Amino acid sequence: MRLIVFVLAAFALIGSRDALSDVPKRESGADRVLLRDGTQLVGLVLGRSRDGWKVAVDWKWLEQHDADRYAAWRAEWIASERQRRKQLVERIDRWLKEHPDAKELVSFLESERRRLTEGDPDPSRFSFCLRSVPSRQVRRIIRADAQNKKVYWAAWVAGKEDVCNRPVSELRKRLLPAALEGEPDLVDLLPRLPPIPDTDATFRVRKALVEFAYRKPLVFQGTPQMWLPVDAQGQPQMPQDLGKLIERFAGQVLGGGVAGGAPSPRRIASEAAKKAAVSGFLVKELDVARGAVPRNVRVMFYVATPDGSWKPVFRFVEPIKAGDPDKAAELGENPQIKQVLDLAKSLGVRIDPAQLNVALGAGAAVDTALRSASAKFLRLQQAYANSLDTPLFQWR
Repeated sequence: MRLIVFVLAAFALIGSRDALSDVPKRESGADRVLLRDGTQLVGLVLGRSRDGWKVAVDWKWLEQHDADRYAAWRAEWIASERQRRKQLVERIDRWLKEHPDAKELVSFLESERRRLTEGDPDPSRFSFCLRSVPSRQVRRIIRADAQNKKVYWAAWVAGKEDVCNRPVSELRKRLLPAALEGEPDLVDLLPRLPPIPDTDATFRVRKALVEFAYRKPLVFQGTPQMWLPVDAQGQPQMPQDLGKLIERFAGQVLGGGVAGGAPSPRRIASEAAKKAAVSGFLVKELDVARGAVPRNVRVMFYVATPDGSWKPVFRFVEPIKAGDPDKAAELGENPQIKQVLDLAKSLGVRIDPAQLNVALGAGAAVDTALRSASAKFLRLQQAYANSLDTPLFQWR
């Protein structure tokens, strides 16, 4: 009898260990949040806000390792999602009245409205549950090894099941080598994250991004001292008084004179945005100081605020690599460039040859950096243009 009891107890202990088993830290690519109540959360620590830690908890892991918390959070999310959908439908109805003639925008909003009113919320569609964990509840944050996290991240993006319950070595075998190239980017993971209710501030940003995609976009390009509107072909629209433009450009980049008293670029852009009745505009800016080598390019998305001002809510910066002397000489022979330089000389603008060579040599490098920064914004903008469910974060 004593032997039977011992065997049964041993089986019970083994079963208990299996139920509570976890991938060892050295074989896991997940972050861990150790709570003061002795439990833990597994998934991704996305950042920290004034409210606490922002955590994307792996749903499958939570279901298998903390059934009570899983059931409570699932019910809570469904109730919250129903309320979010109701509020979003009301916002869409008001939105539709603002631009009735914008056919593409209206079509998208009507499609989203139909989707939001059909079916019940289903958290199993998403890989994660998004939670804000108060700092007072957190005992310790354990970050995953960078290389291990890269594998887990790729698995989540690829839609693999049960990621946090599998070691890195197993997942690596199931992923294509190309999936492990590059660095983790939250944009890639957005489709796997569940929707969260918008604040008034985040909804303004969402609205601006959507309208930028489905209405005529307003884009500017230039330097911190001068933004020029961009046409549908992506080319800066030159002002009628080309002489003043050349004088300003020479002062900033070529080391010549500079015209003063010009209105600020943001003021000009704000007035253009108001006239076009847009809620957001894009700026592609070359970061350059007078007589200095260009350092980087910035792509910034500005959104209107309730007080009428405009603030950049997204910023992508790309460094400019060293210029190519051969390309500088080639660019210097470009007929359009020669025409501008000849006009500048006829206006009496003094052009420093050394600074001109620097500017020409950096031309191709600037274009490469600008394309890279623009592509990053486009990926982000498309993520929000495809669905009004995509969670929009404002970390502090």
